Amino acid sequence: MRNKSPNTSGTRGRERIRSALGPGGRLSKMPDQAGHSSTPWKMATGRSPDAQTLTMALARHRLFVSGRKGGQRLVLSFQGIEGHDFSGADLREAEFVGVSGAGACFDGANLTGANFFSADLSDATFRSANLTRVDLRGTMLRRADFEGANLENADIRDGQIMARDGGGNLSYFNGGRSSVDLTGASLRDANLDGARIVRAELTGTDLTDANFANAKLRSTQLSNSELSGAIFTGCDLTEADLSGCCLRGASLVGSVLDSTNLTGADLTASQITRSALTRADVTGAILPQRRTAGGETLKDMIHDHHLWLASLGEHGRQLVAIGMDASDLKAPGSKLAAADLRDVVLAGANLARANLTMSDLTGAMLAQTRLTQADMRGAKLDNARAKGAQLAGVDLSPMPIGGLGSKKWPVHAHNVVLAGADLRKADLRDIDLSGGSLFKADLRSANLTNAVLVDVDLRGADLRGAELRGIDLRGARGAEELRVQLVDFETDAA
Repeated sequence: MRNKSPNTSGTRGRERIRSALGPGGRLSKMPDQAGHSSTPWKMATGRSPDAQTLTMALARHRLFVSGRKGGQRLVLSFQGIEGHDFSGADLREAEFVGVSGAGACFDGANLTGANFFSADLSDATFRSANLTRVDLRGTMLRRADFEGANLENADIRDGQIMARDGGGNLSYFNGGRSSVDLTGASLRDANLDGARIVRAELTGTDLTDANFANAKLRSTQLSNSELSGAIFTGCDLTEADLSGCCLRGASLVGSVLDSTNLTGADLTASQITRSALTRADVTGAILPQRRTAGGETLKDMIHDHHLWLASLGEHGRQLVAIGMDASDLKAPGSKLAAADLRDVVLAGANLARANLTMSDLTGAMLAQTRLTQADMRGAKLDNARAKGAQLAGVDLSPMPIGGLGSKKWPVHAHNVVLAGADLRKADLRDIDLSGGSLFKADLRSANLTNAVLVDVDLRGADLRGAELRGIDLRGARGAEELRVQLVDFETDAA
């Protein structure tokens, strides 16, 4: 079998080798031709597998994971698989111990329970791959791309392999490297729920919107990393270094922050338990404040804003509460039109039926906020975090501008996170949600006429009965799933 010419694929435009390169690979033991062998199909160590041998091994591994006759586990331990393309492959429980896999592509692959102990996976890509319970101890993952990958319960602790030479002397494999190195890697939107990441190196890593709920990050280096919107609920960050990190809109509720280094970190609009900060070093950190320099709370300021609105600006004053913490605020039905609420923390607040027309909620933390039947016409919600928010019946349609005829001011909500939000019967006409997330959002019977959903995450969203005339779905994730769902709904309705 001749090797194919290299071609370019993947998000980074790196060279991807779609056929296995490196002639000379051979079987260290021929598989048992009858039945399901208990002996794994191993490649001879020290060389790259040839295309034919690898193709046969992958075929037998597919039989192995399905429990069918003739199946054998894939073992590529200590092999050279640099630049190889495993995208979309079923590699559950496969063995990749100590492999040299720089630049390999595992995008969309199922790697549940796979073993990469002490492997070199620098520049490899795992976009949207399933790495549940994967063993990544002691791996080199510099500049690796895990965007959208599922690493739930992954083991990312330190680890080393020792080998004995011909003279009986022990030495460390890979020069004695033990800790996982993810320096410069991308884990945007990755799920690391329950993962064990102890003493790992993640300096300068992109972890935007990553989920670290219930994970263990003890003594992990995360300095100068991008952690905007990351979830650390119930996460153990004991002695972790998050100095200089951007944690804007992150959730650290219930996290353990014993001796955690947060010096110089930006926690603007973050959701955090104040008592937990007493055990962390927050020198120079930017934190949401409960009161203004004059001692006022947001609730105090709302009263003056009501006067300002009622008197058309003659009395009271406009509400400007940039970066304040008003978690659990109870102000249903409040008149907050034209309020400046940029980067405000309103997590768990009750603003049901509130008037928020033309208000600015850019970058606001609205997780679990109750905004049922609120009037939010013309509001700005760019980069707001509204995961699990209650928005049933909310009006997010354009705001008519008086004196300008038919001129209307549409809602801008670029990069807004509405994952898991309740948007049943919401009015979302003409809204621009470009780059945002509606992951598993409930949009039943919502009006999305002419909505801009460019590059929006629609996976798992429920749009049964929604009005979708004129919507722009360019680049949307889950768009195909949405089309199938709509066809099913129309069939049921008929």
